[in-house]
Amino acid sequence: MRVVAFFATFEKRGIEPLAKQSGALNLRMQPELQRAVTIAAKASGKSINQWATEALQAAVRD
Repeated sequence: MRVVAFFATFEKRGIEPLAKQSGALNLRMQPELQRAVTIAAKASGKSINQWATEALQAAVRD
């Protein structure tokens, strides 16, 4: 909901909140987290990219 409110505020003010995005995102994380993400993705039968995309989508909906 916070993301929706963020965009609504900019829309009301007539401001473009973000430049166009390329769709690519480079993340840096602790090796332990990377390992856990890799295991979770493999366990769900998904690529790391697909798994992370779904996790991020769920996070911004909250």
